[in-house]
This record gives sequence, structure tokens and C-alpha cells, in this order.
Amino acid sequence: MEKTDHLRHISLRGRVGVLLRALPTAVAVMDCCGVVRYGWNPAAERLFGRTASEAIGKAIPLLDGGCDVDFADLLRRAATGEAISGTELRYERRDGSSVYVSVSLAPAAGIAGVGAGTGTGTGAHRAVRTIVGLFEDITRRKQAEDLLRDSEERFRSVFEEGQLGMAIVGLDTRIVQANRRIAQVFGCEPEELAGVMVEDLCHPDDVRDVAARMERLASGNIDHFDAENRYIHKDGSALVGRVVGALIGSPSEPRSRHIIAMLEDVTARRQSQEELSRTMAKLRQIMTQGILAMARIVEVRDPYTAGHQERVACLARAISQTLGLPEDEVLGVYYASLVHDIGKISVPGEILSKPGKLSSAEFELIRVHPQAGYDIVRSIDFPWPVSDIVLEHHERLDGSGYPQGLTGDQISYGAVIVAVADVVEAMSSHRPYRPALGIEAALDEIRKNRGRLYDPGVVDACESIVLAKGIDALVSHAP
Repeated sequence: MEKTDHLRHISLRGRVGVLLRALPTAVAVMDCCGVVRYGWNPAAERLFGRTASEAIGKAIPLLDGGCDVDFADLLRRAATGEAISGTELRYERRDGSSVYVSVSLAPAAGIAGVGAGTGTGTGAHRAVRTIVGLFEDITRRKQAEDLLRDSEERFRSVFEEGQLGMAIVGLDTRIVQANRRIAQVFGCEPEELAGVMVEDLCHPDDVRDVAARMERLASGNIDHFDAENRYIHKDGSALVGRVVGALIGSPSEPRSRHIIAMLEDVTARRQSQEELSRTMAKLRQIMTQGILAMARIVEVRDPYTAGHQERVACLARAISQTLGLPEDEVLGVYYASLVHDIGKISVPGEILSKPGKLSSAEFELIRVHPQAGYDIVRSIDFPWPVSDIVLEHHERLDGSGYPQGLTGDQISYGAVIVAVADVVEAMSSHRPYRPALGIEAALDEIRKNRGRLYDPGVVDACESIVLAKGIDALVSHAP
């Protein structure tokens, strides 16, 4: 009978050993002092970096710091029969590194191959000398928790101490938490903003715009927004705030979803921009008046061409817009057109108003007006190539123009446009030496020389404008 029990005992120990080796969780059987006596399985070797021969007979090195648990106390409690579950401890591995472990301890009155407890007493109160420990590696989880904690602390620091106004807003647009800076913008304390609806801070005329944007963000139609709106200070005054809003929290956890709103008070900047816009508009008006005054100097000396430059400017602007030029370039062409003949003030008045055919010498005097105009306007620091357009508006693609005989791409594009507008207006108007030839004759001229003297695209644009508007294409309007 004793032999049979012995064999059964050996068989049970073997099965226990197989089970321990197969377990993915580290297992160690310890005495009540924490010294490993048995069951150091391969998972324990991997976790602690110690072989069974290195571990058995020794206590697992426990590191201080990062844990507020008394392991000796846990062992004493387990020895009295209490089951310990999920206690987090930090141990030292053989290579000196540390590992965070979730420890579970269970009392055992006896395990195959290990002496059973011999304490006094009966049942659950009998002293236990054998303790089974299960050790689960939670190092990665702890590291993730540490990273999360650091991230939260950094966010809290940025949120509470940052110079940018910030608020955490619920999906119902009610403010959950506001930082010191955003409270300063509205002239109140952070606590006063908690629970306030965002719409209640908006200027009445901007409530609908802000509410719609917040709704689109909360519903997931947009992932962020960046917009400027008017808001109301605690004292009732209006301010302009630039708000960047984005969703935070996990989509799988609706209760964690919030809007993080960052606000910058741009009231002073907006006021500066508006003042700058007014100043620029005034300067542009002054510049326009100055350019028109320059244009009329020529008209005083050459009454037969009164309004010519302004009509050319109107048509040149329409051509530029039809060609899709940027608005700033359109303005440059317009202003250059207004003074394209300014150089004629250097031509004797009797030649400008001569009713008959000009002599060769007289025509040569006329031909100098582009250069003379260039010399007049080049000292003015226009934001556009006005002087080049003035100099080149009589140049032609084939090089037959004047004063430099430029060809093709050598001629500035603005001058190419003004050249076509100038020809059409001149042929459509009366001159001292001939009556008006009419719009149709002007169109025939540019069609006939399309691609030779005049740019094809400019000719096509001019023709489309004149056919659509007729003589109204030459009627001047303010830029």
C-alpha cells in the first residue's frame, strides 16, 4: 500500500511539473519567508532572468521605490490562509533591469514534492508554510501608464499656465473647464466660465455661425475648425477671437469625447488690419487721382484726344480681366494705360493738333513720346511695371514697332494688352487728321494682324468684349 501511494505521489508531481512548464504565467512556490522552494517554471525564468537553479533557495529580489506594498506582510497574510490577488510590485531581474509584476499569492497546505504545513490548528486557521505565487509581467502597461501620466501632466501644465486661451467643451457646447488665459480674455475667473454655453459668449450676430460650426465638429462632419468671430466681454464690449477647435477623446467612448477650443484675442490685430485697409484705400485713391491728373496734362495740350487714355485704360482693364489676370496685375495695366501717352507733353502742341498729314520729321517727334513718358514715370515707385508698359505700348510682335523694335516675349505682357486697346480706341475716335473710322474698322485691323503685330489671345479677348458691349467697352468706370 505504501508503495502504491509513493508511485501515485510521483505521478502527481510529474503532472504538476508538466502543467507548470506549460503555463504562460510565471509560477513560484515559496515558503512563508518568500524563499523559492519549488515550481520555478520557464515563464518565471523569462520574467526574472534567472534559471531554476539560480532561483530556488533564494528570495526574489524586490526593488524599493515605485511600490507602496510590504511584501513581507503579504506573505504573512498568505501564510494565515488569505488569498492575495493583483498586487503590483517591482522586482530586479538578473541583468539589473527592473520589471513590474502583478502578484497573486495563494496558500497551499501541501503540494506534491513540497512539505505540507505542520502548524497547529485545524481548517482555514491552520498555519500554512507553502505559498504559491503567480507573477504577471505588467511592465509595458506601467510604462504606458507613466507615459500617459506624463502626457496628462504636460497637458495640464500647458492648459493651466499657457498664454493661449483654452477651454474643454462638451459636445453640447457647454464649457467644462477653462484656463486662466481664456478667462482673462472675457474678464472673469475660470470658475465663472464652467457650465456656460459657448453661444452665450458670442456676439448676437455671430451666434448662428459659431453654433453651426460647433455642431459640425461635434457630429464628426469636420475634424477641426479655425475661424474668427466676435464675442462679448464681461463688461459688454465686443472682442474678436480666433478659435481653433478639435475633437478629443476616443470615438468608441462617447462619454470621453470633448471639444478642445483654443482662443486668441485678435481684436487689436483686426483693428490694425481694418485701419491699414482704410489707409491703403485712401492711398490708392490719392494715387488714382494723381495718375488721372497726369493724364489730363496731355489732354490740355491735345484736346482732340481728350479722354483717350481713360478709354484705353477701361478697355485694357476689361481685356486683362477676360484673360484671367490676377486683380493686382489688372490694376497695374489699368493705371499704366491711364498715363501711357504722358510722354506727349514733350511733343509740340501744333504737331499734336495738326489737321493734315505729318512730315517725316514731325512723325519722328511723335515717335519719341514712349521714351519721354518712360523718363517721366520711371522715378515713381509704382508697385507695377508702369514704366515698362509706357515705354513699350507701341512695340509690335514682329519687331516693326518703336522705340526699341522689340519682338515677341521681349515685350511686357501689359504693353501687349495696351497696344491692342490703344489701336482699337484710336481708330474708333476722331483725330485732327481724319474722322473716326469706327469699331468695325478697328476690329478688322486687329483681326488682320492677329499673330503678326498683335498677340492672338489679347486680340480674341478684345474682340469678344467689343462684340458684347460695343462702344460701352470704352466707357470708363472707377477701378
